[in-house]
Amino acid sequence: MIAAGARHEALLNVEVDCQRIIQSLLRQRPVELEILRELKAGKSLEQTGAGQVVSAELRKMEQKHAEEIAELKETLRVEKNSEIAHQLRAAYEEMMQKQERIAEEQKRLHQAEMRQLQHQIRNLKHTHHCSLM
Repeated sequence: MIAAGARHEALLNVEVDCQRIIQSLLRQRPVELEILRELKAGKSLEQTGAGQVVSAELRKMEQKHAEEIAELKETLRVEKNSEIAHQLRAAYEEMMQKQERIAEEQKRLHQAEMRQLQHQIRNLKHTHHCSLM
């Protein structure tokens, strides 16, 4: 602010120094803000320098929020895919276990059938006194 013309003043005698500072301020010509000059010239608020700065900041914020939303969507998609993948793996493992149980059951049934056939063959051999190869 000092670079822009502001001054630093000490208050030693409050009443006297305050009057001096006020007199100094009253002697200065009024400062018109740039935005007021632009508005008087017929520019809309968005067309002023300040409006453009604010608009640029709003665009940056909008872009940042859009990126954050996209990141959240991707995170949700990955999490959903992870959950779906987990469910698929669990379903696959369950199906593999069922398939193994079915294969074991088929093996037991086949072995039982083989034993029954062998038993029938032995019975036939004993009752008919024949030999089968």
